[in-house]
Amino acid sequence: MDMEAVKFGFQVLQFLVTGAIGVYVYMSKKDIVTNERIGKLENDIDQKIDQHGERIARLEAKAEKAPTHEDIGKVYDKINQVSDCVSRLEGEFAGATRTLQLIHETLMERK
Repeated sequence: MDMEAVKFGFQVLQFLVTGAIGVYVYMSKKDIVTNERIGKLENDIDQKIDQHGERIARLEAKAEKAPTHEDIGKVYDKINQVSDCVSRLEGEFAGATRTLQLIHETLMERK
């Protein structure tokens, strides 16, 4: 074997090994960066979930204090009572108005 061929073979082998190491380092760095990004996203999502949990807890607490169908039914009954009273008063005022008109007509005829 010629010494030049051995040197050439060694250089090719060295080039291939260096290239393989470069590819390995590139891939490992890429994995590290990807894992860091995923870790950051996980932390962000955990924080958002915690915030949503707090918001949901506040909404549930407010919902417990909200009026129920029974409470609204009571309000509806009271409104119906007020409506009945107003209708009765409307009828009474219509009668009083008619009486006043009759009195007015009687006074106007006396002239």
